[in-house]
Amino acid sequence: MGPDYAEIALRAARAADPQARLYINDYNVESAGAKMRALYDLVASLKRHGAPLDGVGFESHFVAGKAPDDMRETMQAFADLGVDVAVTEFDDRIRLPPDANRSTRKRPTMRGQSARAWRSSDASE
Repeated sequence: MGPDYAEIALRAARAADPQARLYINDYNVESAGAKMRALYDLVASLKRHGAPLDGVGFESHFVAGKAPDDMRETMQAFADLGVDVAVTEFDDRIRLPPDANRSTRKRPTMRGQSARAWRSSDASE
């Protein structure tokens, strides 16, 4: 399909439905790293070329008690590119059977951390 497939797909989607909100959605991009950087570079390139990209979706598949510390900064970096940021999925894996003293107690904290990260970035506007 070539390196321009994302731009071609976004333009085709906008032509098919001009009212649709177009997002790129991926997992394991909530924290700085090679995958997040690759997505960031793709979004920046698409925006530079005028591709109709409205937002980025974070799938947010976490391990109980291990939400990324830099999620707010990552969301803000994408928002600074001029796209909306959404948490499109949110789950945290826990040990089965759950250890009542560890995993299940941390889930509300992780959800709260993620929600605060989103609300404190420009992505929530």
